[in-house]
Amino acid sequence: MGFKSFIANVKDSLGIKVDIKDGKKRSLNNLLEKLERKEFKLNKKLSKKKHKKNKEEIKQELQIVQMQIKKCKKVLNKLEDK
Repeated sequence: MGFKSFIANVKDSLGIKVDIKDGKKRSLNNLLEKLERKEFKLNKKLSKKKHKKNKEEIKQELQIVQMQIKKCKKVLNKLEDK
């Protein structure tokens, strides 16, 4: 018996229901938290004077992270509305 089938059997026997939306929300919240930490670190790097050469690369990476944060928040809002 595999691990997944064992968990499924235990859930069935105990009558536990796990909503797929809850799992997605939890995953998206974790992703959002990680993206916000990354955004904070990139902002911190930008404020330092040492990174003059890589400043343009850091700005581009920051823009990408901010765009991903916006998308993640949109998806979370859609899941909460349903």
